[in-house]
This record gives sequence, C-alpha cells and structure tokens, in this order.
Amino acid sequence: MTATAMSNQYMLGFSDQDVVDAIQALTSNDFYKSMPPIKAGFTAWQDVYKTTFKQTNLYIKFQIDNKGETIVSFKKDAGKSI
Repeated sequence: MTATAMSNQYMLGFSDQDVVDAIQALTSNDFYKSMPPIKAGFTAWQDVYKTTFKQTNLYIKFQIDNKGETIVSFKKDAGKSI
C-alpha cells in the first residue's frame, strides 16, 4: 500500500482490517476500468474499482508489477453513483 493510500485510509477512519474486508468484498460489478502505464518505460497496468463499504463510496486502485500487487489508491469517491 502506498503512503498516500494509507494516509487516506486513516483519514477515512478505516483500520487495516477494514481495508482487507473492503478488498475481499469487491466483485466484478465493482470493476471500473484498467489504466495503461503513463510513464515511459513503465509496464504495470492499474485496475480501478468503485464500491461502497461501511456506507462510504470508495475508489480503490491496484497495480501489479514485478514487485507484486500494490494498493495505489484507497480513497473516498465522491463521483460514485449507487
């Protein structure tokens, strides 16, 4: 998890277990889009999910590269319509 994602997690009042629970609750219906690499020489794609957890609309972005899977974004999503 990036430092920014972790900071947003705590600003939302979510524990580490809340993050795990939110991710484990994701379904294919929560999938929003895949984003190609935007930096030259960078090969990792990012997948974005939008979901509601604990009555909070979330924007969760994952990146998978040779280091493994990273939570790049974990933040409130003001634009999610339910």
